[in-house]
Amino acid sequence: QALASRAGGLLTGARRAHTHARAPKREAMGQAASSCSGKREGDRGYTKGVRVDADGKVVRSVYDDVREGLDALRPAEARQPLAEAVAAGDGARGRTGWHEDDLATCFVPRDPSAAVHLLVVPREHVRNLKDLRPEDRHLKLLEHMRAVGESQLRLCAERFGLDASAASFVFHVPPHNSIDHLHLHCLVPPFDNVFYQLKYSPRGWWCTSYGEVHAKLSGDVAAGGARLTKGNSDRDPLASKL
Repeated sequence: QALASRAGGLLTGARRAHTHARAPKREAMGQAASSCSGKREGDRGYTKGVRVDADGKVVRSVYDDVREGLDALRPAEARQPLAEAVAAGDGARGRTGWHEDDLATCFVPRDPSAAVHLLVVPREHVRNLKDLRPEDRHLKLLEHMRAVGESQLRLCAERFGLDASAASFVFHVPPHNSIDHLHLHCLVPPFDNVFYQLKYSPRGWWCTSYGEVHAKLSGDVAAGGARLTKGNSDRDPLASKL
C-alpha cells in the first residue's frame, strides 16, 4: 500500500508539472490567435479587430498590434525581409517577413491561402471600402497599397520560380471582411485548396478586385465627390457589392 501510495503521488506530481509546462504554450497560442481575430483576452473594446470611439471612428486595430510587434506570431525581433521569410521553408510560411514605409505595412496573414499571400495595410485607420473618400489622398493611398503589394509579391514569387503576372489583388467587401481595417490581399497561385480560390475570387460576392475599386474611386474623384458607395447598381458592378 505504501508503494502504491508513493507511485500515485509521483504520477500526480508529473501530471501537475506537465500541466504547468503546457500553460505558457497555450497562453502564447491564445494570444496569437486572438491578436489577429479581433478578440483579445481582457479587452472587450475590440469588435471585428478594431476599437472605436464614441463617434464610431476607429482609434486602434489589431494591425496596430502587428506593426508595433505585439503579435505573438510576428515578434518584432524576429522580423526579416519578406522574400527571405517566405522562402525560408521553416513551416512559418513567411509570417516573420516584414515590409513597411510611411503609408503602409506589408506582411503574411495568419492563415496564408496561396503559394504567396501578402496583406498590405494602410497606417491610416480606414475601416473598409465604404470609408474610402472620393479624394485625391485616398486615391493615392490606394495606388500606393497596390504598388507595395505588387513589388513585394514579385520578390517573393521569384524565390519560388512563380509567375507574378498571375497575381490577384482583392479586397473583401463588407460585411465579409474579418477585420474592420482596410487591407489588400495580394496572392500568387496556386491556392491551397478550392475553397480559398473561391473565397478570394473577385467574381463572387465576397471580394472585389483592386481594379474595380480604383476605377470607381478615380471616377468619383474626377466627378468631384460622389461617394464610392453610391451609383446605379444596374450599371455599376461594384455598387451592387457595396
